[in-house]
Amino acid sequence: MCDDLCKGVNTFTSQCCIAMSTDTPMSDVFTTINPFAESMDRESFAAAMRSIWSFKLTNLIYAWFPPVLIIGGTIGNFLVIAVSRTPHFKRSPATILMLLLACSDLFILHTQLTRFWLNSVTPTNIGPKTDIECQLLSLATYVGFDTSSMTVVMISMERAVTVTQPLKAKIWLTRKRITRTWVSLVWAFLLVNDTELMRTISNIWYYVDFCLFAGVPIPLVVGANIIIVLSLKTSHNRRQKMQASQHEMQLPEQNVDIKKKPGTSQLTVMLLLMSSGFCLCTFPVIVYPFIVNALFPNVHIDLESFGLAYLVNAFLGMLLFLNYAINFMLYCLGGTKFRLALKEMLCCCKEKKTHSQAPNPTLSTE
Repeated sequence: MCDDLCKGVNTFTSQCCIAMSTDTPMSDVFTTINPFAESMDRESFAAAMRSIWSFKLTNLIYAWFPPVLIIGGTIGNFLVIAVSRTPHFKRSPATILMLLLACSDLFILHTQLTRFWLNSVTPTNIGPKTDIECQLLSLATYVGFDTSSMTVVMISMERAVTVTQPLKAKIWLTRKRITRTWVSLVWAFLLVNDTELMRTISNIWYYVDFCLFAGVPIPLVVGANIIIVLSLKTSHNRRQKMQASQHEMQLPEQNVDIKKKPGTSQLTVMLLLMSSGFCLCTFPVIVYPFIVNALFPNVHIDLESFGLAYLVNAFLGMLLFLNYAINFMLYCLGGTKFRLALKEMLCCCKEKKTHSQAPNPTLSTE
């Protein structure tokens, strides 16, 4: 079962990467991996697929969803980078991880999804022309996905340590140390995903790809999030008890409301939403083989089932890429501090533009 799971996950991710890393259309990828297509020639199979509603809907998804994700994700990630450089966030060690995650998400959107979308809507193939270019693009694909996943893990672990051990976190989790750890991980992913090395360990590559992409990150993120939620709940209960005891001991006019500083708590909630979004968008990739086997048992012998499986694959692919475009919205949803910094940044830019366009005042004397 574990063998089938890892191979199924790798098949889904690798076939998507093949379609995005080469000049192969997505329909051709499914033609090559589905034995049902071998019973008829390519043209007959393509004509039969075009007559199925699920295949038409899949083509609409591939035509309209990617540009929305690309444009929205690009604007959102650049705004995250800009906000992370404001005084509200510049001093926090977690900010450097937010910035690095936004950069890795931009890399994935523009090296993978943009080219995939252009190949889907235009007859011109935009992709590598030589074997070396194809290998480099494949390497960049796997390293990009792995780096983004592990960056989310680092964010969750940093928040868990900050919430549970706030004093030690200031010593352990410095911006310089976090940056060095992230760079070391990128180098490790480059080594692991090296083409020659992949060939030498092809028998276990299914497990390696599964662990780096989702197998290890998702359990770590879920575990860290549970620790963060329990710690925040304990802290909230402790503050309530302190407020109640102070209310009993002090006179009404001397009562002082004890409130926790919102900075760390708001940043934690904001990043908690982001990591939860990562799990929700990535987890379906793990269960995809079970969805196919349970819902489409005749996928290899029935064209309708194959078209529905094709549609599910398109939906999961767009859901996966949604993870790299939605973080800005999650930050705005979960962080008052983030919205305040964004508002101040935009208002400051507007004021500067207004001052630059205003005419110079002239002094009048009576």
